[in-house]
Amino acid sequence: MVHDHTPHYQTKYSQRLNFYQAPPESTVKVEDVELWALERLQVLKSLESALIRFKTEDDIRQAVEPTLHQYLPLASNHNRRAPLAAERRKDHISHFVLRLAFSKTAESRAWFLRFETALFRLRFAATDFQERQTFIEGLPNFRLHLVSAARKEALAAELRAASSLAVTKSFDSEGFFEVDFEQVADLVQRRQVFLRAGKAYLPLSDQGVLVINEFKRRLEQGLQMAAKALNRMDEDDRLAPILDNLSSQQVSMEYQSKSTNGQITAADVDKEVHHFPPCMRHLQGTLAEQGHMRHSGRIQYGLFLKGIGVSIEEAMVYWRRAFRHLSDDKFQKEYAYNIRHMYGLEGKRTNYSPYSCNKIITSNHPGPGDNHGCPFRHFSKEQLVTSLQQQKLGEEDVGSITELSDQGHCQLACTRHFEITHRARLPTTGASIAVERIIHPNQYYDQSVALVTKE
Repeated sequence: MVHDHTPHYQTKYSQRLNFYQAPPESTVKVEDVELWALERLQVLKSLESALIRFKTEDDIRQAVEPTLHQYLPLASNHNRRAPLAAERRKDHISHFVLRLAFSKTAESRAWFLRFETALFRLRFAATDFQERQTFIEGLPNFRLHLVSAARKEALAAELRAASSLAVTKSFDSEGFFEVDFEQVADLVQRRQVFLRAGKAYLPLSDQGVLVINEFKRRLEQGLQMAAKALNRMDEDDRLAPILDNLSSQQVSMEYQSKSTNGQITAADVDKEVHHFPPCMRHLQGTLAEQGHMRHSGRIQYGLFLKGIGVSIEEAMVYWRRAFRHLSDDKFQKEYAYNIRHMYGLEGKRTNYSPYSCNKIITSNHPGPGDNHGCPFRHFSKEQLVTSLQQQKLGEEDVGSITELSDQGHCQLACTRHFEITHRARLPTTGASIAVERIIHPNQYYDQSVALVTKE
């Protein structure tokens, strides 16, 4: 009998990097499935926190490394003492379990895609050149179109100008590859790549950008497929409860306000403004200044007040006082019905919930004269900077918030705002941030109140 002495990790998981193209095929204990997925979720949340707080890759890596080492270590082939097969199997399985759990909604898919891509980027940066090349060469349906020497010579001036190799001696020995510009849209946006006739030209040393973008593209497709597969998963009594539990672990699903109806009176509202997120501070300020607010603003702000504990009776008092330019008769005829409707007392009698950040950001874009929306999404850069400066934020803090806003990370910008405005009360735990990502205005309020309550 001939025995195969090839290590198991070389036959099934020859590389620690993984595009997760094929679902795992192995028997796993139910308790391990949930535990591994929860541990991976801890890593993704740690990444989320690090990306909010730090800018450089080194700082991000140092902040995440302890959590990664504790919950999801992934050694290279050079480390023969590490349990490579077990580590890579856990990594593979935990990814697919979370992929299913977070494929239910567009919001959860976007969250998972962002931070799984960030995790892959972190791991890719940690590999040496040979490990990267071996991994890239083994990727199915992924080939780089190398630029010929003659073509490189013809484009030399443009390539030098656009390349990071422009002032180094390595240009002559560096190879270049050509891709469709859509594959490196982030580099195009930052004007860090040479374009011609719809093609982008990158040095081989920058191929990591393309690999990471390809990972993101394939994972996005995989999440769409997982969303369709969930209908069949509902029939599995073993897996469905695990997926539901995992979904509930991530606060970005659906935030439920912790406030109790009736706690906040009409007279209390303006005293609570220092706990409000920027969107609600803006609406409160507009209402106080103008004595009126358009329908969309009333709905966004009114449901928020409902969520923090303003009863229907107190809401009627608050809005009547706020609309100080109206007669009682006009207020009752044109506005009282809508307020009662928000509380489920009119029309279909639906008990409406306060709007989440995602709903505010993605629906009902404000037009001229409107005041609803998200400052980090709908304010101009000048308007946002002015608003932050009026809150007595320093130049560096304003810059860190607007940078996230400029990149389209509205909820991260709001989270950063919370951290800055509450930093004196936030507990410090080394490099990790002590606040969950803000995904709901009422979450911002509840967390702010909770910090004061603890004192």
